[in-house]
Amino acid sequence: MLNGWIARMPHKRRAIFQLRYNEDKTVKEIAKLLGISTKTVQNQLLNTTNTLKDLIHKILFIFF
Repeated sequence: MLNGWIARMPHKRRAIFQLRYNEDKTVKEIAKLLGISTKTVQNQLLNTTNTLKDLIHKILFIFF
């Protein structure tokens, strides 16, 4: 379920998420790789994790 949601993320957001959590890159490394600011990376990660948390809460609410 979460993998499906991650696959539907906008391309840039998905790339940032995967670099951080699948490849264990730092915010600074991601920013350099993608040619964006570290603040943009931080904001995208925050938005993604908040959205995932909301999704998990909704799933848990439905099942429990």
